[in-house]
Amino acid sequence: MSPGFVASTQPSAIDQVLAPTPFTPQPLPAATAGGLVGFLNLYCLPVEYLLADPATDGSTILGNLQLAPNTGWYELKVTQNTIKFDETPKAARGVTTYATKVNATRAQNGDEGAAIWALQGRRCLVMLRDMAGRLRLVGSRESFLVFRSGSEGSSPSARAGIDLQFTGELSRPAVYYAGALPLVGGGVLSGSTGAATGTGSVTVKNRKGELMATVQAGQTIIIKSGFRVALQIQ
Repeated sequence: MSPGFVASTQPSAIDQVLAPTPFTPQPLPAATAGGLVGFLNLYCLPVEYLLADPATDGSTILGNLQLAPNTGWYELKVTQNTIKFDETPKAARGVTTYATKVNATRAQNGDEGAAIWALQGRRCLVMLRDMAGRLRLVGSRESFLVFRSGSEGSSPSARAGIDLQFTGELSRPAVYYAGALPLVGGGVLSGSTGAATGTGSVTVKNRKGELMATVQAGQTIIIKSGFRVALQIQ
């Protein structure tokens, strides 16, 4: 080191850019034993109907989504247990994106062509309801999914069906939503329970026709018997 030269102890501008983001470890809650995997329902919304991207705490949306007036989420009626959701993280130039796919299948009845065609190529957001009743929002105003569909069942012994697919490269993973979810055609889902709001009750009877319980709207029936249970809905 030459006389009179003083080494700088301050980080350079490049060092500041490359420095890792401060990390504060968060406690990881215990996993819930026996949780069911899979999705029950699939909803979509044209991206232009969402007026603003919601605030989140990283994993959950805070508050209700702001939709354009007289709009709502459209439920795609699909075959049970065919909804598949995949998001694969990809890192490039220091940025992480998520290659996302939502797939489902439904029977081809012959009368759904116009409704499916109207969605073809549309930029959409997707809402999934899982087996626990929770809602997950996939996509945002800036990074969304594109809808496409195709038919299956070309062989004589195969059932005619329609493959529904939403794909996109998203800037964030799916987040949980606990707010209200207005539906096209009326009705509102609650993200906290996944149940539609409403009134009325259900009576629960045993095989002899004796009343066991009356279940009000919004309550949940849990069957705890270890034996095979047959249900008859009237």
